[in-house]
Amino acid sequence: MEKPFSHITCGVCSKPYNDPRILSCLHSFCLQCLHHEIEKSGSQQMFQCPICEQNTSIPVGGASVLPQNLHLGFEVEVAGYMSKMTSNSDVACDQCAEGSITHKSHSVKEISTVAKTHQIEISGALEDANEVVTKLTGAIDENKRMIEQVDVVTQQPV
Repeated sequence: MEKPFSHITCGVCSKPYNDPRILSCLHSFCLQCLHHEIEKSGSQQMFQCPICEQNTSIPVGGASVLPQNLHLGFEVEVAGYMSKMTSNSDVACDQCAEGSITHKSHSVKEISTVAKTHQIEISGALEDANEVVTKLTGAIDENKRMIEQVDVVTQQPV
């Protein structure tokens, strides 16, 4: 069985992609892993893809100018957030990308406190929405009665 998020794991370092770059064969690797693979190849013009062994031209400027795989980068970021949300921690921080526990530039609150605050806000908004729905329903009913009265008047012989 395939591990969750294995599609966002670099085939060289076996870690989540860090600045993933796309080769001509469409495989992706971390930028640092590509630097290492190019160095290992001993060539400044061509190296083999570590997965399919297709030759890839090294552009002028090296691996840094290979196209970024923004989609994989985004998936790694989302997986990081999902991992934090599903952990057994009592604290969640969407500002600490690396899971820092120091929170130097911002405050942090317990999930239960934040959830209670949002629950109160949502309950208030729901009550307001219910009031609007009640008023709209009344207005619709009134419009129906008016339409029925107009129908009755227009159907009477003159």
